[in-house]
Amino acid sequence: MKNVDLVCPIDLPVREVFPPASRFAHTSVWHGPEHAARVMVHAFLLVELTGSHDLSVPLWASVYVHDLARAHDDVCHHHGKDAADLLSRDDELRAHLSRGGAR
Repeated sequence: MKNVDLVCPIDLPVREVFPPASRFAHTSVWHGPEHAARVMVHAFLLVELTGSHDLSVPLWASVYVHDLARAHDDVCHHHGKDAADLLSRDDELRAHLSRGGAR
């Protein structure tokens, strides 16, 4: 495997790059802040390995939001839609993502 330096492509203080526990609808050991941070680290590594830097911001925003509206840790086939619904009605969340460069 190629050695890659992990680069955070989001122009925010690092504490704002990852979603805080207070943003999650469900207190979760499986799908909470630590999970989001792990997924985000892998996403940023993929960006570096593939050179797909133009996807950095939309990928970050997707990872940031993807489990926020999850109501439980069981199999859930609608948590992505629930996250999209949350995004459509949460002005503060949209503003935060915008500060990170999301459109």
